[in-house]
Amino acid sequence: MSNDQFIKTLDENDENIFQFTSEYVGSGHPDKLADQISDSILDACLKIGIERCAIETAIFQNNVVIFGECGGGPLKNITNNSNEHFLEELINIKKIVQDILKNCGYDDERTTDWRSVNVKCHVIKQSENIEQAVLHGQEAETTENQAAGDQGIMFGYATNETKELMPLTLILARDLCKMIENLRQKFAFLRSDCKSQVTVNYFKQNGALIPLSVKLIVLSVHHAKNLTSFRDVFNEEILRLSSNDKRTRYDNLEHLNDMDLLRLFLKLQIQTFVLSKYEVISKNARFLIEPSGLFEIGGPMADSGLTGRKTICDGYGGFGSSGGGAFSGKDWTKVDRTGAYAARWIAVSLIKAGFCKRVNIQLAYVIGLEDVVSIFVDTYGTGSKSDSELTRIIRRNFDLKPNAIANALDLKKIKFETFSVWGHFGRENVPWEVPKKLKFEKN
Repeated sequence: MSNDQFIKTLDENDENIFQFTSEYVGSGHPDKLADQISDSILDACLKIGIERCAIETAIFQNNVVIFGECGGGPLKNITNNSNEHFLEELINIKKIVQDILKNCGYDDERTTDWRSVNVKCHVIKQSENIEQAVLHGQEAETTENQAAGDQGIMFGYATNETKELMPLTLILARDLCKMIENLRQKFAFLRSDCKSQVTVNYFKQNGALIPLSVKLIVLSVHHAKNLTSFRDVFNEEILRLSSNDKRTRYDNLEHLNDMDLLRLFLKLQIQTFVLSKYEVISKNARFLIEPSGLFEIGGPMADSGLTGRKTICDGYGGFGSSGGGAFSGKDWTKVDRTGAYAARWIAVSLIKAGFCKRVNIQLAYVIGLEDVVSIFVDTYGTGSKSDSELTRIIRRNFDLKPNAIANALDLKKIKFETFSVWGHFGRENVPWEVPKKLKFEKN
């Protein structure tokens, strides 16, 4: 039965039909700038042998402040009060910040400018109490039994509604922002700060989710001030993109104002490059593009940015659960990151093994303890085995000590900055997206 035929069999008042919405942000959104800076500094620290980091970034207008803690490696003999600029002497932090701002197009001398940005760093050495808890008081900092660097709960989610095993709402919202990232390389009127939001009508079938239709597409994009000078570009692109659509022709565009031309340009780009592979379920989607009107002032000039404020974008778009801990700026001893990656790995493995169609995994850790203290599984009623049986399978197949996770998922070598923009999950060529072959007792 086709999707169209299936939809026709449903009653719109069916209690199993519901709407769900996810959002995403672009590379130049202030919070994502902060994530990128934190992860880039983390990578630079790890490269020179610093072993443990928790780096936070705040950005507003043309000012960036870095703060946090580092430990291990070349920092062994540094005390918190001996040199407050020790990290700046080891790493060119200002250049890291400048490179990220430059890559995101922030080069306006009147606003945020990579060339003149003010950067301040206030990073201290990691607390000796935390250090001892992580290292178990051992002298050798390379010990294989390093413990969790904090307490906390982490979640991993997976759903078979897309090939990425991710919610369609989040995949579409992310693709919209990726589209803007690609378009801004070609069209000078687009900026890297953008936000998207996608609402999908779902049918819940015995706990599994079936996307029925895309209901609403929302996109806000920071743009150049003088859109009038780009009207010829708008006209050319609109005519080109609509040339194969016999249902709609845009031969007379002179009556449209600048903002409406931009909206039409973006709508056609969305239909061509994002929704084309979901044409059946998106043909009746409603569009709200630049709903606030002008978006001439954007990026850090309009809003402050802070590391870790986009945890739902970084996770599953509101599906599953969130442990609340951010990922960026944290090395593998921080279970906020390591545990979340492991939980996703487990979720992907369970679905690929055919044990369920949808699953949410919770892991819990305690500072100073090596192993996970609890595992929770919820298959939403889609499991071929009970949730308690799946918990036993997880314990049998996954070593969830932080060091073991780091080795299995290559977290001691990976470049963390790679994941600070376009998400940590549902990506190709990532270790935690590759299912583990599970050993289990057959009934």
